[in-house]
Amino acid sequence: MSGSGTSITASNAPLASQVQQSNYGGAFTAVASTGSPAVSLTKGSTIADINGAGGYVAIGRWTNGSDTGGGTFNANQGEHYAVGTSLVLTPGTGTLNCSALMSTSPTSASGSVAPGSLQSATATLDLVTLNLINFTVTVTIGADKGASFTKASAPSSGGLIGGGIALLARPMGTDATKPLIAVAYGAKLANTGDINGLVVLSCQ
Repeated sequence: MSGSGTSITASNAPLASQVQQSNYGGAFTAVASTGSPAVSLTKGSTIADINGAGGYVAIGRWTNGSDTGGGTFNANQGEHYAVGTSLVLTPGTGTLNCSALMSTSPTSASGSVAPGSLQSATATLDLVTLNLINFTVTVTIGADKGASFTKASAPSSGGLIGGGIALLARPMGTDATKPLIAVAYGAKLANTGDINGLVVLSCQ
């Protein structure tokens, strides 16, 4: 993660490097990616938007503080994370419809406006290519009310940057026929400028 950024823990990062606080609603206070040391939230910082499903995915947003990786963030910013059970998808046939199951509040990269809300997030999972088709997010933040952005095609596992949108996706869960896909996103809105957030899609 970086200041006012997003992170999805790498699928093979060791569980021991993830630190979860049961007395803090199950929030994670340290996350790590493969080959990198764990980054921890410093004392006095805040964790918002804590959510999870079935014990195999957890999300949250570090805010109003700093971390041991050098990131600093005010109350309007956030480092969005998803930690979960990695799920390997294999090519098949057909498609699955995906919609938002849970999300963090979208935040301004500059911290100039208060965190907003995710109105909707949808996509189609193409089981032949394993791509997310027409990934569309609608948010309200600052003066941008019901602002939408779409990526025509993006990998369901991996990252993609282009056209003013950045995505990082990872399949999670325990059922490959009904996968959860965590997607960290960044986009540029007309009024707020650069924003970022995270959504977990449920695909069925």
